[in-house]
Amino acid sequence: MNPLSTGSRFQPRDRIPTHRILGPWSRIPLFLRIRDSRLWLSKWASTTGPQVPDRDDGWEDLYVTLYDNDDILYRNLGNGTFVDVTASTGIARGDYSNGAGWADIDNDGDLDLYVTTVDSLNSRRGYLYINQGDGTFVEDAVARGAEATTYNGQSVGFGDFNRDGWLDIMVDDWAFHENQAHSQLLKNDAGLFEAGLYADNTGYSPVNGPMIVNLPGVGDELNDKNRWQPLSLDFIIAQNGLPLAENTQSFLGSHWGGVTPFALTRPGPEFVYNDPGTPPQLGGTGDTEFKDAVLRVIRFSSYMDPDDEVEIDISPVANGNNTLGANDGTGHVLNPATGLVYEPQFVKRGDWGRILAEFWADGPSSETPPGHWNTLANYVSDHPLTEKRYMGAGQILEDLEWDVKLYFVLNGAVHDSAISAWDAKAKYDYVRPITAIRYMGGVGQSSDPDGLSYDPDGLPLEGGLVEVITADTTTVSGKHSHLAGYEGEIAIRAWLGNPADSENTYSGVGWIRAVEWVPYQRETFVTPPFAGYTSGHSTFSRAGAEVLTAFTGDAYFPGGMGTFTASANDFLEFEQGPSEDIVLEWATYYDASDEAGISRLYGGIHVDIDDLNGRIMGSLAGLGSWAEAQGYFDGSE
Repeated sequence: MNPLSTGSRFQPRDRIPTHRILGPWSRIPLFLRIRDSRLWLSKWASTTGPQVPDRDDGWEDLYVTLYDNDDILYRNLGNGTFVDVTASTGIARGDYSNGAGWADIDNDGDLDLYVTTVDSLNSRRGYLYINQGDGTFVEDAVARGAEATTYNGQSVGFGDFNRDGWLDIMVDDWAFHENQAHSQLLKNDAGLFEAGLYADNTGYSPVNGPMIVNLPGVGDELNDKNRWQPLSLDFIIAQNGLPLAENTQSFLGSHWGGVTPFALTRPGPEFVYNDPGTPPQLGGTGDTEFKDAVLRVIRFSSYMDPDDEVEIDISPVANGNNTLGANDGTGHVLNPATGLVYEPQFVKRGDWGRILAEFWADGPSSETPPGHWNTLANYVSDHPLTEKRYMGAGQILEDLEWDVKLYFVLNGAVHDSAISAWDAKAKYDYVRPITAIRYMGGVGQSSDPDGLSYDPDGLPLEGGLVEVITADTTTVSGKHSHLAGYEGEIAIRAWLGNPADSENTYSGVGWIRAVEWVPYQRETFVTPPFAGYTSGHSTFSRAGAEVLTAFTGDAYFPGGMGTFTASANDFLEFEQGPSEDIVLEWATYYDASDEAGISRLYGGIHVDIDDLNGRIMGSLAGLGSWAEAQGYFDGSE
């Protein structure tokens, strides 16, 4: 009997395609395998997945949370069959269930059940079902103080954090409201609970007022052009697809640098973990570097068009093999696994850029960036050419040992990556491209002091990309004819924004007012709700690449290449596309992680310095976690 079973995202890996993990809100027919016995749940529902407790008899039963159906408890009869005992046990419910976990809350030797709920536009609560020891349960959350009001209740975990002999409950909530997190730690005092919010106690408050994205410019409350600015949208949907109640962003995780790390060490309380240093400042140190970086984001935005006939080679022979913190690679000539030259793959630049922006945005199935690297670890572990030898040497490990060690150190690394990246985000509070481009374009151009609309903070001019709108260019036959009336403003050639019919049309690229630019993202998301420096994607990804390289003993994917296929006119979600099937290819884990980093520039939400310094921070987090894990593996810890 397992006395402690936690979490809300158990998914049997042999039932999942190797390139994706099913996350919350997946609409799937649940097909589960337990001890080689199969159970078909004949209803469609949104679910975070099953929980597998052994309640009383040594056989694993099955509890399934369902968002838009009643939850189900299946009792394992021990002969390969199950029976639905939900109603008779007293835990029949169908109130937007999401996460669930089993633990002995009242110390009576029986497993009790805690269920979280989700409804992001209204507050919801948790449910605590106390096992009566006779096969029935009584819901007692309110009476015991364990209702834990949430908006998007996610996973639930248990642990005796104060070592008093009673299991406490951690309830995770995705949504943030009024600058306060609603994730809660429920302290267990002999079966009664005292809640504490995981609130931001750093005193963080944005120095800039919000930008109303649907209006031109940055608003009239931009007090510091180098600092983060929250966005106001008509409706906000988080990057993982969950709608939020508020329509103005709050800085998500500004206190995360205070979380206890796995292996990081801070030189002193005033220092940032693996401090990347101050980023370039517009109008200050690094002004030219700042402007060049902003121009590069605009240039990438101008590529997001399948009608652009430019083709590029995206194979390993032309991409990757960068040094750490740079984009200086010239690719790989030979596949070391086959001894053959990598085959070129020429595709439309506009398709490739859009695929990168979406594939790496949150994982192919909304795993979030850390989860994406768990997906890649699944891909490697399940690959038929993988030999499960620790560090590539010695005897082949059993699956269980391989999985425990790999995911232990991998998630220690991405945990530390989150802490270090968000530590830097909170300290440097760095501007995002949407604010920089709109602000700079709004004040003018900085290339020609004697020219029209000059301002030292303006955008650099580049023919065909950044230009001044003039009477000559707004004639009927002029390139800016549709911008007549805005003479003297700055126009940029960029992605035209979300199409009205994203499934069947795409927007392409054209000349727009710089003050109206938006990145290649959903109009309900636009830009993440936190500062830009450093990039979480870059930090997470390089840490993951370091771990996979060290753990497998080889920087190369199994067979010398990892792949992902984006199907024509099916894969993209922001708009229609790609125009043809395209296979992403990476020779090494480092190549994949660098692609994840640069994808944020194609997506328009980071600049170079966010990405490149994030890679360095991620490398330090990954190598540090790897070193720390060795003590757990050899027994010295």
